[in-house]
Parts: sequence; C-alpha cells; structure tokens
Amino acid sequence: MKKILLPVILVGLILLTACSTALPMGESELSPAPQFVVEDLQGNHVDVAAGQALVLNFWASWCPSCRRMMPAWQTIYDELGGDVRMMSINVGESRDRAMQFTSGAGHTFPVYLDAPLASAADAFALTHFPTTIFINAHGDVLHRHIGTLNATMLRLHTADLLD
Repeated sequence: MKKILLPVILVGLILLTACSTALPMGESELSPAPQFVVEDLQGNHVDVAAGQALVLNFWASWCPSCRRMMPAWQTIYDELGGDVRMMSINVGESRDRAMQFTSGAGHTFPVYLDAPLASAADAFALTHFPTTIFINAHGDVLHRHIGTLNATMLRLHTADLLD
C-alpha cells in the first residue's frame, strides 16, 4: 500500500504546483520576447516573431485554473477581432486532446500546440499553468501573469498593447 501511495502523493503535489491559482498579478518586464515555433491544429509550423501585438496563453486541459480561464479568453478574443493576435498554446498534450477540450467547450479561438518540442514553454521558462504573456508590436514583453485571468484583467493588459 505504501509503495502505491507515495507516487500518487508525489504526482498530486506536482500537479498542484504546476497549476497555480493564487499567484499575484504579473510584473511588467519590458524585455525582448524570445522567438519560438508552435504548431497549429493542422500540423503547420508557425514561427512567432515581432510585428503585431500578441497575447500568449499557455495551458493544459488537466489544469483546473486553465479551464476556468477559457471563457474569459473566448470573450476577449471575440471582442478584439484582429487588433491583437491571441494565441492559445497547449503544452504537452496531443493534438486530439487539445481539439477535444476546446471544441467540446465551444471555443472558437485558434489553438496551437507546443508539443513535442516545447520550444515556446522553454523559451519563456514556464513553471506554472496558466501563464499569460503580453507582447507589444515591437516584440517586448509588457506583462507576464501566472494564474487565472478574468475578462477584466485580460482587457486591462491588452489595452496596454494597443496604446
């Protein structure tokens, strides 16, 4: 029994620390964003570089905080149209799992995959999910937030990108 219980406890602790809900509002960094590559759901490689205001949301379907944030992400995506490029990036899961999760919830925003190489997660040194990164058109990181953002907080940080 002890042999089974210890691994279960360790996995639980890892999941709790990887999926944060109580971290404070992100700090302003104003540092250059790294370049990275993700895949769209059709398997095409997408190079992400400066040139347009960009909001990245790194998530996983097993993360409760990520799940809670998705409706706010959809709301802001619908409001912004094409003014800001919003990239919802699934980390570490299969294409089928990401598609199942987002389409099952009725989400229409584009979803990208950071698998199998995790180049985006590595480039931004992610430690928790969800992590949302706000990048201006010059390629500078303006804000980095770990944890759930509601629509009001997403609007606030996105407005900084449009100023």
